Amino acid sequence: MILIGAAIGAGMLALPMVSASAGFWPAATLLVIVWAIMTVTALLTLEVCLAFKPLRNSFGTMARKTLGVPGKVVVWIAYSLLLYATTASYIAGSTSLLDELLMNCFHVDLPPWLDSVMFTVVLGGMVFWSMRTVDYFVRFLLSIKGVLLAIALTMLMPHIRFDNLIFQAGRINYLWMAAPIFLNAFGFHFVIPSVCTYCDKKVVALKRVIIASTTIPLIIYLLWLLVSLGIIPLFGTVSFADIAEHRTSVGGFVMSLGELSNSKTLFFIINVFSNIAMVTSFLGVTLGLFDFLADGFKRKNNLSGRFQTALMTFVPPLAFALFYPDGFIMALLYSTFFAIILELFLPGLMVYRLRRSNELKSPYRFPMNATVMAVVLVAIGLALMGVIVAEQLKLLPRLI
Repeated sequence: MILIGAAIGAGMLALPMVSASAGFWPAATLLVIVWAIMTVTALLTLEVCLAFKPLRNSFGTMARKTLGVPGKVVVWIAYSLLLYATTASYIAGSTSLLDELLMNCFHVDLPPWLDSVMFTVVLGGMVFWSMRTVDYFVRFLLSIKGVLLAIALTMLMPHIRFDNLIFQAGRINYLWMAAPIFLNAFGFHFVIPSVCTYCDKKVVALKRVIIASTTIPLIIYLLWLLVSLGIIPLFGTVSFADIAEHRTSVGGFVMSLGELSNSKTLFFIINVFSNIAMVTSFLGVTLGLFDFLADGFKRKNNLSGRFQTALMTFVPPLAFALFYPDGFIMALLYSTFFAIILELFLPGLMVYRLRRSNELKSPYRFPMNATVMAVVLVAIGLALMGVIVAEQLKLLPRLI
């Protein structure tokens, strides 16, 4: 539940927007390919994690023990920038959620900074207290999120127009820009060390957890693409082209779904879903950051040590979210670079070095040659970085 919650965030709503130009079948094929790659890298991360003691298995420690000081430095930069930026964006986004909740339920209007502080203190307090607290709360939220998603998909299915799903070979070229976004949709690797510790290094159970945590999002994403691309046409009055030209946001996309399905209830359900998704993603991201910092700064796992780690985890992103949000927005634009480093480069390279180590041994071994995996994953990562650069330079073909 924690891994799925970290992967399926509010960003899921944007998947159809970045793949609409290519069409459903190319997008679905790419999604399956990305799922396979991310499942492999997650299992490689698990292999490395299991070679280390609980609470001393963060990405920083794993990189230092397998790749030396350069690996540790790269991990600290990539990990910190990625998770601090993501945490700050969730804190900033929480303001509108709490504003709406307090106003509608209690007719209370609080200043935005107080909303952000309340959001951070309440959810950050759960991370500080224990992973078990996060576990049970995420189970509860994901149960609600699952029900809402099932209702939304059921309401949307009858409105699918299958002529919108017809495969057109000429549109495959427009799929490039979707690849990095699809990669982020399966990103939960930063929480794997925490889950390894929580599950007490039970190898068989953890393998099943990893596979389930990529496969369940894959099924959900495929269904979401099916209904979204099947209902909203590429061109027209209410279309993806109209969203790109005038509405320019996920909110506009949700409004278009509501208009074409003629349902205010659906609009409400998707909004509640996205808000819950933000909370579960926030908990997953901050849990990974919390354990990373605790290991990196060697804080004890008692109330005093956890409080010190909580301050390091939540104060910097809260301060930036309050006083300098634009800096983190800019960092988020390039966060996929950091995700590629952590989720593609590192797993392959760390396993390559781990299997050649005389000191470190893992009770789990992914059944594939380490050299081949490292070369292939680095090549894929470099290709995705090239796609991001090409997109920023506006070199990729765009239909809308």
